[in-house]
Amino acid sequence: MRTCIFCNGTVITGEHAWPRWILRSVVGRQQQTHIEAQLGPERLPKLWRGSEIKVKYVCSSCNNGWMSELESLVRRIIGPLVADLSIRLNHADQWLMSIWSLKTAMVFECTNPTKDWFYSGEDRQELVQSISIPADTTIWIGRLSGDSPLSGEGRKLFCDPRHASPFSGGYVSTFGVGRLAIQILTTRKRPGFEQVRTTVHLKRGPWGRLLTQIWPITKTTVRWPPAASFSRSGISLDELCERFIPTRRAMTER
Repeated sequence: MRTCIFCNGTVITGEHAWPRWILRSVVGRQQQTHIEAQLGPERLPKLWRGSEIKVKYVCSSCNNGWMSELESLVRRIIGPLVADLSIRLNHADQWLMSIWSLKTAMVFECTNPTKDWFYSGEDRQELVQSISIPADTTIWIGRLSGDSPLSGEGRKLFCDPRHASPFSGGYVSTFGVGRLAIQILTTRKRPGFEQVRTTVHLKRGPWGRLLTQIWPITKTTVRWPPAASFSRSGISLDELCERFIPTRRAMTER
């Protein structure tokens, strides 16, 4: 018997990973769409054909309850970003969008049937009960120059056990939704290193121009759309997925 990742309730049927309003607004403009998730750098990407992606670890009570309420609240914010319309995101908008992005990352991670999941039950329950985001989580958004079919990728960052590091690991989720790109990074620190200042190394790129950080919140107001965009002729969405260096130096003390 499967149990819900958010409330431990019984799961009877699969629920849509993408909310229906996203499917209608994005898939309705696409002749073909796919979802791709690379679950750790040592594995080949897992590819799903079609847009009706189901997750078997979310119960109908959560899906039709707090998750549905969250979708209703965030739709007025994410809808314009997906459609490439001008909008200003205030402090509350950025916080709400961050909660939604993290929820989406947690749901898609559970499409991995091996249950080799990064986010813990405590992380998911805190999201629901306290509406809180795990420590050492950063969330960015970016603009895509053209409509993207729905795409999502999740990959783990590993620390070489042969080298001392304050990190025990990390997880990066990257999504493309219409004209919007979202990236979520959460890292874990080893016991005793909670107060150590750390950094995750990046591949070189104009990330500061292409991405806007929405969590932790650094700007009172975010004006959209930004001047720079991800594109096939420039820095692509695929390169965004791979911007964290997958080597032993990817996660070090600063």
